[in-house]
Amino acid sequence: MDPITKNIKADGEKNKIGLAASPQRSRQDSQEAEKGAAITTNFQGVLRPTPKDEEGSSATRQCAVPINAIFDVEFKTLKTPPERQEEITGLYEQYVSGMMDAVSVWLGLSGASDYKKLASAVRAADEHELFSFMSNVFYKDFKASVEETKLLTIALESNNFNCYSSTVLFSDTLTRLGKELSIIFTPDHMFLAGERFALETTDSSATPAFPREHLDLYYPKRHEIGVEAALAATYDWCGAIFSGRGMHREALAAYGKALELDQEDASVWHNRGIVLHDLKRYTDSIASFDRALGIDQEDASIWYDRGIALHDLKMYGDAVASYDMALKIDPGYGSAWYNKGVTFNRQGRHEDAIAAFGKALEIDPKDRWALINKKVNELELHAQRAVRLLLGIAKGLDGSPDRQED
Repeated sequence: MDPITKNIKADGEKNKIGLAASPQRSRQDSQEAEKGAAITTNFQGVLRPTPKDEEGSSATRQCAVPINAIFDVEFKTLKTPPERQEEITGLYEQYVSGMMDAVSVWLGLSGASDYKKLASAVRAADEHELFSFMSNVFYKDFKASVEETKLLTIALESNNFNCYSSTVLFSDTLTRLGKELSIIFTPDHMFLAGERFALETTDSSATPAFPREHLDLYYPKRHEIGVEAALAATYDWCGAIFSGRGMHREALAAYGKALELDQEDASVWHNRGIVLHDLKRYTDSIASFDRALGIDQEDASIWYDRGIALHDLKMYGDAVASYDMALKIDPGYGSAWYNKGVTFNRQGRHEDAIAAFGKALEIDPKDRWALINKKVNELELHAQRAVRLLLGIAKGLDGSPDRQED
């Protein structure tokens, strides 16, 4: 008898026999538009250019934030009408210009049109005070708030920003002002870093910046890359939207674009593996999960999803080993215990299945599916034992030869 399983829920939670959504994949934009095609169109709007010094070279002396490309990708994903594109980019420029003007005043250069002089003053400013001042302008003067599930396009309309949208806005503004920055990615977060301080762009408190030497303490799992990699995060978020719509090939293309820009983001490899699994490309899915694990071996959800793909290939022993790795990291991972029980059932290991479902019930006593499957395996185990007992009795009574059990 096959175990009774559940389908993955639409909200992206960890479920029985369903892939565990990584932080990126579980993000769904509540105001996303209808289904769109692949990301191909060109951006229509015109944005304020990166400031130039007198010699014509970039005042930032580094790669600029690719804001045009970011809007291009978001607009195509959300199917934003051209007239709305113009409104949104205009609104974006109001944020950037307002923050730049505020910094100019703060530096005593109100009304200054000499970008070289402004950039020089920004670079000479106390980094901690600069970051704190800009955050205060953003959250106090602009009255922005923090919201977890917003693309930049939607964030601008709602004035609610997450780590992605706020990092794009802050990094673009600061690089236009001549500040050299990098972006730090963690498994489920992104923020900015200067020469001596890091800036938590979603921290609306009076102290959003902290010394770079504290990064190891706060974010031991991270990688740092240039501000141009903000576009990688855009593709990742849009890939999640396509995936949520069931547009797997478009999602796969978006994740591919993200990886062209940043090969070291485990969550993108993870999300790509989930999409490949949805396309029933199980071997490719496992390869993508393995790339993710090559970057971050301590993410239980990657081991869990890898186990599901191995299960679907009927590689049950390897699937159990993958679930075991997830449970070594997170012993309270109820879905991993449940799926381990399902895999044991497929192998005919009913005692092990009963134990695994029992562990799932210890974690969630209200999990009726774990309870039902535990009972199913108990019945199968009792039936097998009864058959063996009856065959033994029959053999003893009539001396008949051994019979093969069903």
